[in-house]
Amino acid sequence: MLHLIGEEQMTELRIQKVKAVRAGARPETVSMKTVVLETGKEFKVFSANSASPNLGGDLLYAFKMSVEKARKTQKNRRDSLHGN
Repeated sequence: MLHLIGEEQMTELRIQKVKAVRAGARPETVSMKTVVLETGKEFKVFSANSASPNLGGDLLYAFKMSVEKARKTQKNRRDSLHGN
């Protein structure tokens, strides 16, 4: 803690280290879970904490990742059909 001395008063200055968040990093309140159907087929799904103060951002992240995964899957299917 630093104290700066002014002409008439002393001001308290607090310095904190802030953890940098990597751009595009998964929020802590979003997790990936595996769901298994009765047929034995497995799916991985995103789960967002409804009590999160940033629920909108969490849902947006889950949506973007789901769309990205669907696009990659579709591209792989298309490439395998065309022999690329």
